[in-house]
Amino acid sequence: MQNRRLIIGMLLAVALVILWQPLFYFIGTKMGWDMSPPRPVPQQQPEVAATQPAATTGPQLATSVPAAGASPQIAATAPQPPASGLRVIPSTQPAGTAALGSVRPLDPEYRMGVMLVPQGAAINAVVLNQFKQTARADDRYTFQTPYAGAESVSRPLATQMLGVNGKTIDLSVAEWSLVRAEQNLATYALTLGDDSGPLATVRKTYRLLPPSDPSQGYEIEITHELQNLTAGPISVRAVLNGPTLPPQEQQYGADRHTLAGFADRGYVQVAHDMIESFTQDKPTRDYTKDKDGNPVVWAGSASIYFNALLRPLPLPAQAPHELPNYIQNITATVLNPQGDAKQHQIVMTFTTADLSIAPGQTVSVPMRAFFGPRQRKLLNSDYYSAFPLQYDRTLVLTSGICAICTFQWLINLLVWLLNAFHWILFKDWGLAIIALVVLVRAILHPVTKRSQISMSRMSKMGPELERLKKKYGDNKEELNKAMMQLYKEQGVAPMLGCLPMFLQMPIWIALWQALQTTFELRQAPFLEFFGIHFTWIHDLSKPDHLIEFSRPFTILGLIHVSGLNILPFLLGIVFWLQMKFQPKPPTMTKEQEQQQKMMQWMTLLFPIMLYSGPSGLNLYILTSTVIGIIESKIIRDHIRQQEEAEKAGRVIVDAGRKHKGGGPAVRRVTPDTKPRSGLMKWLADLQERAEQVRRQAERRK
Repeated sequence: MQNRRLIIGMLLAVALVILWQPLFYFIGTKMGWDMSPPRPVPQQQPEVAATQPAATTGPQLATSVPAAGASPQIAATAPQPPASGLRVIPSTQPAGTAALGSVRPLDPEYRMGVMLVPQGAAINAVVLNQFKQTARADDRYTFQTPYAGAESVSRPLATQMLGVNGKTIDLSVAEWSLVRAEQNLATYALTLGDDSGPLATVRKTYRLLPPSDPSQGYEIEITHELQNLTAGPISVRAVLNGPTLPPQEQQYGADRHTLAGFADRGYVQVAHDMIESFTQDKPTRDYTKDKDGNPVVWAGSASIYFNALLRPLPLPAQAPHELPNYIQNITATVLNPQGDAKQHQIVMTFTTADLSIAPGQTVSVPMRAFFGPRQRKLLNSDYYSAFPLQYDRTLVLTSGICAICTFQWLINLLVWLLNAFHWILFKDWGLAIIALVVLVRAILHPVTKRSQISMSRMSKMGPELERLKKKYGDNKEELNKAMMQLYKEQGVAPMLGCLPMFLQMPIWIALWQALQTTFELRQAPFLEFFGIHFTWIHDLSKPDHLIEFSRPFTILGLIHVSGLNILPFLLGIVFWLQMKFQPKPPTMTKEQEQQQKMMQWMTLLFPIMLYSGPSGLNLYILTSTVIGIIESKIIRDHIRQQEEAEKAGRVIVDAGRKHKGGGPAVRRVTPDTKPRSGLMKWLADLQERAEQVRRQAERRK
């Protein structure tokens, strides 16, 4: 019977671990959380090498574009609509691929390479040449590729549909003619007509901005020029795709969103949805306006480290400071709602209103796309932090229950401290994290010290508390009053024991967000100097694989294991040492003994839950726990010295009196230089016994 509650508690803990995934999956469908194991994302891989010779030393991507009059690389064909409807009028110019910018690593002239295809005049891939795909390979970061198996509907920025005078045509597989190609610019064209003849010509131009631009080279201008070829006015509307999702960065947990910014009195409010929140019952999100009716200014997708955002610009007839007024609808729709929630394929579409075009006139519809890192130095710049962009608002996206206690100012402070320590400590982010731990523990030391002193006193009050329970029995009200009086007399604050945890939880949550949103931690090694790795940690944003498994697996459907990680095992050891060295009260009730055994087991479960966590966070927790063990040892030594001093008569703690700070009054008494003996010693002992009897009598009242 003594261990019955312990056994029940352990069974409940095991059940919690087993049911954790389905429980979080259910909550995730409602609030966007997810703990399902990841699977490889099948994405179409662009043939980047085919657009740039291996021997080139400078940007040469555009060399694969055919010159005017060259034979077509791809036949300019289009689906045949009904005879009475719109159709694409064949062109004598070829339909070909184009390549802008450069994929050469660290190219100073361009920040990215952009591959274009004639189908929908769309983007086939974006390569950010300043960043690597993985820490241990030199491949450049590639995203904005169409989803495998759904290329025709998911090509980024493809012009999916055009409508003229109420008639529409599907252009998802229509191939546009390439009429102009330069290294930073490409123009595609397409002419629509019906039985009466040509109606409109559409020219779609991509222009890659240089690093010298305020955008620092991470934006592309996209302009649709709609020309009326008839003798009367026409109305034209267009539907084009938004960006696709960036690749998954984390091994577990939700790390990709669809998001949109809304204009709210000169300020951008950001709304976002995790891709796991798209379900069969709710497959679509409308980003045209927010819940307060504010208009959208930009929309797109994001991972924890990269953004892909499309921003409509004002029409030429509008004032430059005005918001665009031609976007009628922006929606995001999941293509595979029944599939793995972490591998959802989300397509975002932008629909324009009907644009009236006079005979022989042309209307330009300008947009800008941002493809770049969620890097504070970049997004906090004057250009990106100004309205109506304010992309700095995407640096921290919080959701779920943790959003309640996530303070933006605290995250910014932790990031600032991390950057400061990184600059001081040999530009090593691991050392910066350790220094941050030391600073946080030092700030919380006074509270931790008072908490442990209070808990030490409470541990010695066990017999007295048991006596009060026997005395008052089921009279809970009187028992609570007596216990509060006892705590007051002894100068003990029960809630003080929980205070350090309450203070650290917001810091831990803010640190989690700081580590997840500090782009500089991506692929940052720990203790690497002069190209030599002194540890096995190559990426503080990923688990610390000492050995990476070729076939990942899951434990209990929850813990994703893709390699042998060392930090979680070290966490288990230091947690066990922390429990081992934690002082135990001289007398414990059965409930206290069971609770202590339960805590010992829970300390082993905690490292299991963090097995696939980022090594930067595990390094922080490990360092904090080790420092906590040392700190507790110092505090216990202080308590023991204080108790010895009290016995020697040097310190008297009067629980009945309070000093101005609210704690127990402490009066220091210097003992006689000569030791007491004989009659004086007998009188002193008698006085001490009388004082003890008086205090016990007061407690029984």
